[in-house]
Amino acid sequence: MPSTLYLIDGHALAYRTYFALTSGGTASDRWLTSDGEPTAGVYGFTSVLLRLLEQERPDYLAVVFDTGKTFRDELFPDYKATREKMPDDLRVQIERIRNLVDTFNIPRAEMEGYEADDVLGSLANWAVDKGLAVKIITGDKDLLQLVNDRISVSLPGKTLSDARDYFRDDVKESMGVWPEQVVDFKAIIGDRSDNIPGVYGVGKKTAVKLLEEYKTLDQIYNNLEAVPSRFQTKLAEGRESALFGEAVSPLEGLPISGILGDQQAALFGQTCFDPGDAKNTYGTGCFLLLNSGSNPTISKHGLLTTLAYKIGAQEPVYALEGSIAIAGALIQWLRDNLGLIQDSSEVEKLAREVDNNGGIYFVPAFSGLYAPYWQSDARGVIAGLTSYINKAHIARAALEATAFQTKEILEAMEKDTGINLKSLKVDGGMVGNELLMQFQADLLNVPVIRPTITETTALGAAYAAGLAVGFWKDLDSLRTYWKEDHTWVPDMSDQDRLTQYNLWKKAVSKSFNWLSD
Repeated sequence: MPSTLYLIDGHALAYRTYFALTSGGTASDRWLTSDGEPTAGVYGFTSVLLRLLEQERPDYLAVVFDTGKTFRDELFPDYKATREKMPDDLRVQIERIRNLVDTFNIPRAEMEGYEADDVLGSLANWAVDKGLAVKIITGDKDLLQLVNDRISVSLPGKTLSDARDYFRDDVKESMGVWPEQVVDFKAIIGDRSDNIPGVYGVGKKTAVKLLEEYKTLDQIYNNLEAVPSRFQTKLAEGRESALFGEAVSPLEGLPISGILGDQQAALFGQTCFDPGDAKNTYGTGCFLLLNSGSNPTISKHGLLTTLAYKIGAQEPVYALEGSIAIAGALIQWLRDNLGLIQDSSEVEKLAREVDNNGGIYFVPAFSGLYAPYWQSDARGVIAGLTSYINKAHIARAALEATAFQTKEILEAMEKDTGINLKSLKVDGGMVGNELLMQFQADLLNVPVIRPTITETTALGAAYAAGLAVGFWKDLDSLRTYWKEDHTWVPDMSDQDRLTQYNLWKKAVSKSFNWLSD
């Protein structure tokens, strides 16, 4: 029996579960936090996800989301014009659900200009080509057009636990037509939710009979003179509406030429193709990957071993990965919780008001420490406080915390691989902070390099796809496209570096076992 890829239609599932829990969209206090934040959509989505993980134990899993306007809206301005807008209290939960998926480390897919249905169709067909079976969890009957011998669709019932799996025969039993006829069926009878008018006066029973005899919409119109006279005029007058439905309903096939995880794509986009090449992405958290070569290195120092990439029939390339929970999120905390700054971009200016951290070290273990410690019971600490300290010292220590955590991970990587880092390529939202980048170079004692294109995840995916279709010849040709924007070189004495790092490690030790009895 083949392995199965489970694909979750994120928006559709959130929508269906939200309405199931709120009695048709009427929110109640039961689904509000103490701060008044709505939770029904998040709860419903999470319940279905956890049940799926527990009961079906998927071999592979991904969640797909909509992004907004699509090519259909540009071609057909009235497409879905009559559909009710998503309730405001559900709309604000979608980003929470996206974050939930990321927290579970489940791959998330979405593409500008296309509906989630299009991406689901492309991934499903790609998986089938790779020999997998596919199960799509959704609330959208449009996806029944994808059902075949290897693809099934699960639609929810009246309750969260009541779902039905549709195979080919189930689609025929439910709709009266085969999956490959669903698009033409919808084009004839119309779909009010998508504002597809259909052929006026031709209902479901007639559409089923016509498709049973003529198989496709095109063949119906090619044989219009043979159709019973009472429907000829209606079909002729509704031809434009039917062709409109036929044009907008099929799930657009997107060729998938390369597929990479988020951080693996960033590594690829930074052209880290040689063992010892490393990149760090500075965002809400930090994700540091080091190319460890064609043989996987099993970490003994708190890191994860991951597949970096594989090109065609070539040997796979592996990486060591270390993650930091709180990086840019700490700057947001200074803004939102302490009010030290009005905007995150102001933190560098504030931190530059002092020449150093004043002897304080900020360990942002708000919900524990990730690599290399994996201490879930650790909690945040500011060590070394005196009456001399002001808000500028705190801002500087907050920035430095990200650099110190990065050094700890790279130190673990060097121990695991025996490879000494020669430089660090950086990307993400925090790389515009020059004070942080300089301190990072000083602390690591290697150059820190920012590329001209810092959206390296998207760039890496494009590089992989371009290689697959022959747009680029090889890895060397990709290296020529990578360009340096700025390099920070170390400018700190060995003694100062050692002293500060030792004090940081001392501060980290104070955060351990905070929740222990």
